[in-house]
Amino acid sequence: MKKMNHDKITVFEAFRAVLQKWWLVLIFTLFSTGVSWYVTDNVIDPVYESKVNILIASKLTDDSSILTTSIDDSLKLINTYSDILTSSYIFKSAEQELSLDGHDLIIDPELVKVTNIENSQVITLVVQNQNATEAALIAGEISKAFDNKVQTIMGLREKNAKVLNKPTINHDPVSPNHIMIISITFLLALIASIWFSIFIHFVKLQKK
Repeated sequence: MKKMNHDKITVFEAFRAVLQKWWLVLIFTLFSTGVSWYVTDNVIDPVYESKVNILIASKLTDDSSILTTSIDDSLKLINTYSDILTSSYIFKSAEQELSLDGHDLIIDPELVKVTNIENSQVITLVVQNQNATEAALIAGEISKAFDNKVQTIMGLREKNAKVLNKPTINHDPVSPNHIMIISITFLLALIASIWFSIFIHFVKLQKK
C-alpha cells in the first residue's frame, strides 16, 4: 500500500478542509466584517468636506461682474493666488469674521487645501472638518476674506478673481470610506479563515 505524503497537501484536500470547517470560515468572516462596520461607524470620527470654486482671470470689466481673460497670464497667477488663499493672513481674517458671527472656530491649515485641474483657470478651495456645518462656514469665510483682500494684497487697480459659488453643507463624509474598509476587511477575513482551516487540516495530517 502506497504511503501518503503528509508533507504536501493537494488542492482537493485543501478544498475538503475548507468545506469541513465552513462554519469557522463563515463565523470568522462575518465577525470581522461586523467589527469593521462598528468601528468605522461608531469609533472613527467622520470627516466632511466643503468646496468653493474661484475663477482667476486677467481682469474684470467695468461692471465688476464679467471676467475678461488672458489664459496664459491667468494660469501664471494660479500658484500665487493659491498661496494667498491658504496664507495665515487670510485665515486670521476669516477667523475674526467667524468670531464676529458667533462662531469660535480655529482654522487648521492641515485641513485646508487648494486644488486645480491642469490648464484650468478655476481653483478649488477644499476645507475638511469633523463637522459638516463648520466645514462650510470656514470655506465661506476664507473665500470671502480672499475676495475682499486679494486686490489690495496684489496692488491691483482691477479685480481679477471671482468666487463662483457659495459653500454647501455636505452631510456625506469623505472619510472613512465605509464600503472600501468593510470590503477589504471581508476579503482579508475570508482569506485568513480559509488559510487557517487548511493549516489546521495540515497539522492533523502531520500528527497521523
